[in-house]
Amino acid sequence: MADAVGVSRSTVSNAYSRPDQLSSALRERILAAARQLGCPGPNPTARSLRRGFVGSIGVLFTSQLSYAFTDPFAVRLLAGVGAATERHGTSMLLVPLPQGQADARRAVENAAVDGFCVYCVAGEEWALASSAHVAGLGHRRVALLVDSVRPDAPAGPVTLAGFEQATHPTTRGRLAGFADAFAEVGVAWSELTLLNAPGDSGHAASAAVAGLFDRPEPPTAVLAGSDVLALGVLDALARRPGGTRQPVSVTGFDDVPEAAAAGLTTVRQPAQEKGRIADRIQPRPVPRCS
Repeated sequence: MADAVGVSRSTVSNAYSRPDQLSSALRERILAAARQLGCPGPNPTARSLRRGFVGSIGVLFTSQLSYAFTDPFAVRLLAGVGAATERHGTSMLLVPLPQGQADARRAVENAAVDGFCVYCVAGEEWALASSAHVAGLGHRRVALLVDSVRPDAPAGPVTLAGFEQATHPTTRGRLAGFADAFAEVGVAWSELTLLNAPGDSGHAASAAVAGLFDRPEPPTAVLAGSDVLALGVLDALARRPGGTRQPVSVTGFDDVPEAAAAGLTTVRQPAQEKGRIADRIQPRPVPRCS
């Protein structure tokens, strides 16, 4: 473009970033040449690299991207993150992580953001609170209902030698808490019924418990890894003709609004407050490789 107009590259740059340094006629010549050459102007990504910050916060999702818009807890957390980014005048980029380590690393490295909020990857020791409550009620025949036990497993019972074999870090953390609490009252991992609910939906929960309460000694409690799954179990129980032979306790995770309406025992996670914690982190210029 500089060659076409017969000016220096810095003059072309000034036409966009410092128009007061040029006469109106010269600036219009440069913009006209840009339109003729099909040039939209400076690359915003390149400009952000020169400034040292992008003005965007990335939210890493270890699940499918659609989960961000369908799961009630995820929606509330993102509302909190959104409030934080609005306060600082930045944007938010949702980054789904592929399952493969190399692909996940590439997704992170290619994201043009100043920092990340990471969703559902840490260990979750508070699983002990829910399972200790159920154990304290005297339950020993217990089903653990979670998402992402194994990516290839259908909805229903699955067998793992130990909770360490669960594929998703959040699932592993919650199963570890459940296992520890019941081990304290003499219930071994092998005595717990493990149920897979792929997709973390009410439909998946219903499919996972199908036939569970027709066993000679069915579980007396179902500990679900999310409120969505727990509510799906409650729906399945309500639809059973004649109910169950004995009462069934059901617990969840997250404390979404629907949980209170259903009277569900659950572990509360302050979703929007967690998202708003990002308000304490302000984008700052970071060194870039030249």
